[in-house]
Amino acid sequence: MSNHPYGMVPPGQQPWAQPSSLTSRGTSRWPVSVVGALAVLALAIAVVALFRPSPSPNTDLLTYSADQIENANQEMCDAHKKVSDTFAINDKRAAAYPPGDPNYLIVGLNSRILLLTGADYLLFVLDQNPATSKDMAEGTRRLASMWMNIVLDQIADTPLEDINKSFDQTKDIWKPILDGC
Repeated sequence: MSNHPYGMVPPGQQPWAQPSSLTSRGTSRWPVSVVGALAVLALAIAVVALFRPSPSPNTDLLTYSADQIENANQEMCDAHKKVSDTFAINDKRAAAYPPGDPNYLIVGLNSRILLLTGADYLLFVLDQNPATSKDMAEGTRRLASMWMNIVLDQIADTPLEDINKSFDQTKDIWKPILDGC
């Protein structure tokens, strides 16, 4: 009986000897290195693509039909009218609560919310209507920016006379927009 666990060993070979093809030459590791390098490269490309900003269309190069511009301008006019009507309601409410009335503070806060919400709403509608005429779009952006600045000035306790000057400037921007509607 043989002491070898798998039976007889071929003559001339020791049971503990390795086949000659593996002992004369070690296994090649370069394919593993190439695959690893490719995986790292693919991961780097994926990360760059993930954080790269998506290209935005250049609206200066786009041309719109007269109907598209008219429809976009009408959408903007409707938005401006809605915000204007909301201002009128808030002004009536403010007149009902003079300084010293407990509701006066609430009306003041409501005015700040209206300025921010009105600005945000106009910018949202403008974003949804890229065919808006250039004059209407620029006026809307300037108006929204000024309203946001007024709220920041109010919170920062800017003198009332400076805030009133800013309000007067917004009227100079807004009146032509509303008149054009």
